[in-house]
Amino acid sequence: MLNNFLKGTEWEMLLDFISPVFFEVVPTLGMASVFGTIVKDYANKENFSKIKAETEALIKESGFKFTESSHFNPLSIEDGSEEKKIEFGERILSLYFSQFLKCSEAILDVRLSSFGSNNDWSPKPIYYRWDREFLAGIRSLYLGFYSEDSKLMKTGLEKLNLAHAEDIFKNHFGEGDQDSVLFTLSHFKKSLHALFVSCKKHKAKIPPDFFTFGFYLLCLYENLEKLNVKLNVKKVFNRVAFSPTSQV
Repeated sequence: MLNNFLKGTEWEMLLDFISPVFFEVVPTLGMASVFGTIVKDYANKENFSKIKAETEALIKESGFKFTESSHFNPLSIEDGSEEKKIEFGERILSLYFSQFLKCSEAILDVRLSSFGSNNDWSPKPIYYRWDREFLAGIRSLYLGFYSEDSKLMKTGLEKLNLAHAEDIFKNHFGEGDQDSVLFTLSHFKKSLHALFVSCKKHKAKIPPDFFTFGFYLLCLYENLEKLNVKLNVKKVFNRVAFSPTSQV
């Protein structure tokens, strides 16, 4: 189903990151439900407008504003100075973390091509409302890792049925080196494959929402890889997580 839907579209890149093992560790019916929801919502412009209205204040906190595609001027940050790339990359990370920590849904299209000059953001209508248990697990995972609270991190992994993959996540995040992280799609792909193999080995099923989480991460990595600068991820996360408006 995924191959037929994505092949030949601007989202075809997703197929390169879905290991065959993925379909062995994600419940088929749950996966079909998640994918069906995304496809259905993609055509619902009215609902997307509501989601944007609900998240507008949050988006502004990260230094962006929604812009219609008809008024959109593409961003050329890749040719900018290293300082500008770092500043932009940190705002992208802020947006990414904010949508996990401050609300129950996320607009997933954070690819570089969706951002324009004048801090414009014109994402495609791909959005998702997280399962509550899954979102609680992701929040605990991130908060536990970046606050160096191993117990909280393990709690998050247990909620996600991924307790067996603690070392994989630590390796992916880059344990002990969060003030200087270079994002590459090759590292992302390697981590995903290792995770799926570990799930198969331990006969563990991944929550269906993990498909959407992976898609969101892929868009993030696609953006930040093109910047090709090292970012202080821990600083950005702490700024978002412990701001007055955070819901965690």
